[in-house]
Amino acid sequence: MSLAVFDICDTLYSVNTTVDFLRFFGARNDPAVAARVARWTGRGHPAFWLGALSHRLLGKDIAKARMIAALAGHDRALIDAEADAYASQRLPALSNAEVMQRLERHRANGDDILLLSSSISPVAEAIGRALRVEAQGSLLGFDGGRCTGRIATDLTGRKSEYLAQSGAPIERPLSVYTDNLTDRALIALADRATIVLPKGSEARWAGDDHDYIAL
Repeated sequence: MSLAVFDICDTLYSVNTTVDFLRFFGARNDPAVAARVARWTGRGHPAFWLGALSHRLLGKDIAKARMIAALAGHDRALIDAEADAYASQRLPALSNAEVMQRLERHRANGDDILLLSSSISPVAEAIGRALRVEAQGSLLGFDGGRCTGRIATDLTGRKSEYLAQSGAPIERPLSVYTDNLTDRALIALADRATIVLPKGSEARWAGDDHDYIAL
């Protein structure tokens, strides 16, 4: 039996699901969360340019960290429930049809399917439940049932490590679907890698010999 590993953001769906979920959560539960997201994603705010500069020069995503920090103090049950609502109500309209078709083809073939994403764990797990597959995201911290607003374990650039430590046999045929350059170590393990190319990202993968899906 083969294993198919799918990224989530800009692969299965056309959005950054952490940021989009925070907007969704903020609009329904906490205006302060929505305001924090607007500040770090709006080009008219100095915070946006600070985040972009930090990411480009230091490789640190401080914008993501500051937006996630807005969840601090919120109840875990509420976050999980809202993640399920987000996955079932908002995300279906944002799915990338051709990638979803590949997922369903693997399911029909009897392959194991695993979603591995840098998106926060409540969102990744909710998507897994909606699609009826196993999923793992970057582990969002909780203490006493309340969100700490921090990432406890970040999967960015570490998906191959997670796969190795999960106990899943990786000597079997492995297919990988992703748009992320940080997934190169995971791609190196794959028998077949399919790169998903959101519009405008083609140049990032120039010269690489993989299968491609252009969105």
